[in-house]
Amino acid sequence: MNEVKHEVKHEVFQHEVWQSCLRIYNEELELWVSLSFGPRILHVSLLNRANMLFQDPDHRYLKSGDAFAIYGGRDFKMYGGHRLWTSPEIYPRTYYPDDQPVRWEQRDHRYCFIPPVEEGNQVQKKIQISLQGSEVLVHHSVENQGVWEVELAAWSLTMLAPGGVAVIPQPKRYDDYLPTRRLVVWPYTNLGDARVTWGEAYLAVRQDLQGDPFKIGLNHTEGWAAYVWKDQVFIKEIPFEEGETYPDDNVNFELYTNRDFLELESLSPLRKLAPQQRISHTEKWRLGSSDELSSLALTDPIELAEQLKTKFQ
Repeated sequence: MNEVKHEVKHEVFQHEVWQSCLRIYNEELELWVSLSFGPRILHVSLLNRANMLFQDPDHRYLKSGDAFAIYGGRDFKMYGGHRLWTSPEIYPRTYYPDDQPVRWEQRDHRYCFIPPVEEGNQVQKKIQISLQGSEVLVHHSVENQGVWEVELAAWSLTMLAPGGVAVIPQPKRYDDYLPTRRLVVWPYTNLGDARVTWGEAYLAVRQDLQGDPFKIGLNHTEGWAAYVWKDQVFIKEIPFEEGETYPDDNVNFELYTNRDFLELESLSPLRKLAPQQRISHTEKWRLGSSDELSSLALTDPIELAEQLKTKFQ
């Protein structure tokens, strides 16, 4: 059987809100990446379909104040979409105002987005994207550009549009006497939240426009999490390295939701980086049509999880 190849194309365009952006697409899917700030992946969808990512054009999640004097008093704007941060979360270091133009390069089928070195933080972030069919490889790296050793993890956060359902498989490892699952709970999280369905093999979280903030972390060993939204499904493949130490009480996956969006987050292991050393973290994204699954997202999220596993794995 001949391998089907999908030609990858790109075009720079001016968005009415986000200014200069790069659209990358093939016959199956498309992404938009900001060039005037960030970088942020601002749009992810099957080709010519609605955007699955949340955007914040009104800057409702702006951070500012005296703490940002180290960055020249510039404000942090969330923008939305997909971003690269460093963990552990430290204010204001994590909220660096990445509001400067982004340099980009194309190498074969790979697109690399390089913002300026972060002043004060002295780290160089990069995001590299490659498309193949309905799959996207998103490679993140953080390099220590300072003169001292720094300990951090790469933190990859994807803000998804409201109204969908996230599905996360639970670890299958079994031991008669010892615990095999780690659940980390943030102080504002209500474990009795009606948006959450706790199943034997899966966890499902529904994004709700009336919901309060909710966040959990897991030692996620099963390798994927999904978000079903309208007629599309977004699947994020999440790496896990056995024996490594992760941030936030040793979890490699986190989920956050509020009334505006739902966020799927993955983390690399913690590393001590000497000057000029870097850490890398790669996710694989898959997109598909969820037409026949949309009703299950509202009525039976656990059966939805089983259907997702059958269809996409």
